Parts: sequence; structure tokens; C-alpha cells
Amino acid sequence: MSDPDTLRRLSALSDETFGRFVAEVAETVASDAAVTVAPPSPAGGVDAVIESESDDRRLLFHVRRPVDPTPPRVADETDAPGRSGEETDESGGEETVPEFDEVELREILTVGESFDAVVVAVAGPVTAEARAFAEESGVRLLDGSDLSSLIRKRGVEIPRPESVAERLDRLVERQASEWPQAVSDLASEVLAEIEGLADFDHRVVHADETTDVDFLFARGADPDRQGGTDPVVRARLTETEFRVYVADADDQFECVTALSVIRDREPTLEAILAEVLPPVRSAVERRG
Repeated sequence: MSDPDTLRRLSALSDETFGRFVAEVAETVASDAAVTVAPPSPAGGVDAVIESESDDRRLLFHVRRPVDPTPPRVADETDAPGRSGEETDESGGEETVPEFDEVELREILTVGESFDAVVVAVAGPVTAEARAFAEESGVRLLDGSDLSSLIRKRGVEIPRPESVAERLDRLVERQASEWPQAVSDLASEVLAEIEGLADFDHRVVHADETTDVDFLFARGADPDRQGGTDPVVRARLTETEFRVYVADADDQFECVTALSVIRDREPTLEAILAEVLPPVRSAVERRG
């Protein structure tokens, strides 16, 4: 079975927060245990290795949440190389959570290390085949309801998800760690102003030298609305620039502002917003 509330709350966490949450749950297993947590995998799982100092036992505690599929990128001359995505349902209907299957369980068990015990907890439903294989392999397999019960019994609170503003600020900080603070603040302010113009979802893509933040009409919006999977706005952050692209009448991206981090003088926030907000408003009205 799946616990929709637990699934929703875990899915809303950033990768970093989800990793810390898994570590907190793992640390409740044994008071004398040392816990090492790996970064989240592309499949949405976090490995926590629990090593008990009292009896020299090693436990693998793997927690997985379904990864929200990413819609296809819009092909244009500004796209960074190496990006792809999967189709997602933009109709606003209820999302179907895929079942965790035997193949996925086998992949987890091929970590190449030896453990005295393995616990795999999935924030969603589990197939009968996966359960049978887990029993054969001596693995304790927990579905969404089991995971919810474990969280309650351990007394661990699922963290509050980041607000949109916090998430956008964190993205700027990650990509623009070497920027002057004044430029970082300007970029955050511009993203916040764009966010306030419509009910947006966000798609973030990290490439080697760029981070793109795409603003798309949010899930649950009118399914007849045009451009459901096409970004209305794309903000691009590089080591030296902050750019904002807006979709024109032909759904081609046009750069409306470019802010260099190496200028001696920077424009004011008001000047940048005067360049950015009018075309964004026009694009929102056109798509709406």
C-alpha cells in the first residue's frame, strides 16, 4: 500500500533535505551506531549505512521516493548539451505512483558491499514479485504504509518543504557561489518577481557550466491552456552571467536581460525589472 500524505510530503523535499531526513531516521535505529549517508540517486533513493559499534554489525537502510518525471526540454539555440527528460502528465489529473518492482530491488542489492542486514523502505506501493524476492533474499521490504508507521514509531518529523522563494534562492547560491553578493541578490529578486506573475511550476536542469530554471504553468491549471509543457520563462545562471529568456509569439526564446557579474557597475533592480516583466506578462497573457 501507499500512504499519499507521506508520499506527498517526502516528494516535496529537496534532495539535501531528504538525505538529512533519511539520516535522522537511520540514527534512531541504534544509539551507538555511526551513520553514513550517500547522496540521493537519480532513481530517488538514499543509502544509509548504519555501523553498530557494540556488535560490529553493518546495516544498509535504503529509502526511496518516486522521482517526479521531468517533461521534455524545448529545443532551442540556448539549450545546454546533454539534457533530456520523460513525458509527464500536465492534465491536472491524479498522478499514478509506479509500483516498486523486483528489478529495482535487485539493483539496490548490487551495491557491491557486504551487510549483516538490509532494509528497503519505499514511499509507495510494492509489487508482489518484489515482496517474494525480498523474502527469498532475506531483505526487509517496507511499502509506503510501513514507512509511515516506522517514521511515527521513531518519532521523526518529516521536514517542512522549502518555499518557492527559498528554493530559488538556494539555486542561485549553488550556481553563483562566486558571484558578488549584490549580483546574487539581484538575481534572486528578479526570480521572485517572475514567480509572482503566474502560478508556475519549475523545472531545473544542471549542466556542467550552467543552471537553467524553467517557469511553466503549474499542474492543475486549465488543461486546455496552451504551452502546458513549454517554458514561458527560462532563467540561466552561469559562472559569469545571469540571463532571462522569454518565449515570444512563435514560442522561441528571446533574451530580455543579461547581467554580467564582472562589470564594474551593475544596473538597478528597477532597470532590470523594466526589461523583464513586460515581456513576461505578455507571454503569460498569450499562453493563458
